[in-house]
Amino acid sequence: MHDLEIYFLLIGVIILVSFLANKTKIALPILLMITGLFIGFCSNKALVSVSPEMVFLIFLPPLLFEAAFNVSWHEFKAFRKPIFFLAIGLVIFTALCVALTVHLLIPEFSLLTGLLLGAIVAPSDAVAATSVTKNLPVPKRVTTILEGESLVNDASSLILYQFALLAVTSGKLTWVNLPLNFIVMSGGGVLLGLCASFLFIYLLKKLNEATIATIISLLLPIIIYIIAEKLHISGVLAVVSCGLHLSWYASEVTSFQMRFKMKEFWEVLIFVLNGIIFILLGLQLPELTKQFDSQQLWHLIGNGLIISLVVIIARIVWVFPVSYINVSLHNRYNQEKIVLGSNFNKHLFVIAWSGMRGMVSLAIAMALPLTLLDGTILPMRNEIVLLAFVVISITLILHGLTLPLVIRKLKLAPENEELAELERKLRQQIFIDSLEYLDNELINHYPSAIIDEVKQKIVDELNYHVTDEPISKDYIAQRLRAVDDLIAFQRKLLRDLHRNYNYGSTDIIRKIETDIDVHSLLIHSKLGGNSGHNAH
Repeated sequence: MHDLEIYFLLIGVIILVSFLANKTKIALPILLMITGLFIGFCSNKALVSVSPEMVFLIFLPPLLFEAAFNVSWHEFKAFRKPIFFLAIGLVIFTALCVALTVHLLIPEFSLLTGLLLGAIVAPSDAVAATSVTKNLPVPKRVTTILEGESLVNDASSLILYQFALLAVTSGKLTWVNLPLNFIVMSGGGVLLGLCASFLFIYLLKKLNEATIATIISLLLPIIIYIIAEKLHISGVLAVVSCGLHLSWYASEVTSFQMRFKMKEFWEVLIFVLNGIIFILLGLQLPELTKQFDSQQLWHLIGNGLIISLVVIIARIVWVFPVSYINVSLHNRYNQEKIVLGSNFNKHLFVIAWSGMRGMVSLAIAMALPLTLLDGTILPMRNEIVLLAFVVISITLILHGLTLPLVIRKLKLAPENEELAELERKLRQQIFIDSLEYLDNELINHYPSAIIDEVKQKIVDELNYHVTDEPISKDYIAQRLRAVDDLIAFQRKLLRDLHRNYNYGSTDIIRKIETDIDVHSLLIHSKLGGNSGHNAH
């Protein structure tokens, strides 16, 4: 069976597992990885080969781009200090802890080889963390920090990995060049990403075709990553900086048709890519275990468990003191003080317990060269790959299964009321300014009867979204449900007319159906998606 056929079968498996995840309330990445392990052990040979190039070119750029695009720049900037403390400081700290540990456990591992393993398992994976915390009462600031960390830590770990790999393969240790290389690779990646973003914004201003813009949005992160790698700068930061910059200007340069089409396309794409990544992750272990005899294998797995424990403890040890130091330094040198709330330690523990590793770590491990520069075999290569996989598996399964329990046990205060109040104030500001715009500007261009009708619609919107009076709000909600029922009748009538062939043109039927769908989407957004029985 060809790889392409297997990938289509895996997508089918992903759909089935996603149904199971919804029923069991277990995070989808965990179930997919376990499913991959089960399929892999049931198979006599590797079902599909995963090359590092495929992960770095096909999977990583789109996933990073989408994650960066959906991160609020305001929030990323507000929490930039904890993000960079985690994304750079914690990566280096974890890598050093792993290097020392593996050197003590396995004397054949030199400190440099241990640092190579440390760089591989140091970055956490936000896809897994956000999948686990989805629909749980996790504050937005916590998810922003976790997502921001994973956007940057891939770059810092890759730079550290390249430094350690060069030292191992060449036998030369050049600590002096590490800071300079980090600045050049990081700065060059950010600059390339911003240039690409400006170019895409220019193209979006010229384009009126939503389909073409959507295709370009898919190709953009891949092309950026390839160019960055050719220039020997950080492809990760290039893609991330491009996504962050575009998220700031997207609403200004895209039409609502583009935004709708891009949103639907990227939701499907990310679901498929994430699903394939985690199921492939599980499929790799059986093939890796065949390279060792039984005694070696269990010895390495035991050491992998110890290294996993070190990785978990290193994150906890780093998060708490560094966070308090960060707050202390901020309060010392800034007039605006940070007041620690009662949930501060709870938030820190959620961050500390969200250190799941993912496909990026495995891809880096599998990208290890087979030989040194002089042609001799790279020492401990197979051991590094297996240990990395054990760490990935343990952190993903352990954190993934226990994090929801931890969040519930901590009884974090939900932000629903606070967010609802913010939404109410924002809508109120928009509605009030809209009424003033009608009275001061549009009144000069349209008949007063039309202005009065539009004004009444705005008042209805204001009453529904902003008012605190239950009678008025219930009345408007009932009216919206009545309209929703009417739309359901219109949709059914249109189907009957189409099936009876009373009106021959399918194009006309579909055009009217689109108008009904747009109206239905507007009604459902106001009702909060609670009238799903009429959605079809």
